[in-house]
Amino acid sequence: MKKNMNEQNFLQKKSFDDVDNFEEEINLKTKLKLCIVEFEQHKSYLLLLFESQNKTAIDDGVYDFEAYSKIGELLDYCKTNSLEVSNCTYDILRGYNDYVNKRTEFVETFYSKLMEFINRRAEYKNSVKKVSLEYGKFKINTNNDYKIEFESIMALAEKIKL
Repeated sequence: MKKNMNEQNFLQKKSFDDVDNFEEEINLKTKLKLCIVEFEQHKSYLLLLFESQNKTAIDDGVYDFEAYSKIGELLDYCKTNSLEVSNCTYDILRGYNDYVNKRTEFVETFYSKLMEFINRRAEYKNSVKKVSLEYGKFKINTNNDYKIEFESIMALAEKIKL
């Protein structure tokens, strides 16, 4: 009788633990999906802003200091919103590290997806960094013509991976 009660308690505990583990897995997967969506929206919006700024400069034929400095505003926007994606990623990593020893099959699959996202994000950050470094080479022109610099930055911005 005592053996049956112990078995029953064990099975109930196992069932309860399985439900908890399943919920944790769902939470991690959901957070990762939301983080990826947030990242893709951020990246798409930034690329749209660059395209819009480039089109405006081309259509107006104006490559002055004001047009050039708008690139800096776009890069500032990128830094600010990139922090939200970073926080999202760190939150997932903390949850993953807390869960890592519970179920190996899930951990391996989830880790693969997480690393794929982190690598895509790193590629994006490196591309934006190249744009930022090029923008940082800014020199004041006496003739107020920044067409070459502007076009160079826009060429780099077009290479930001989608």
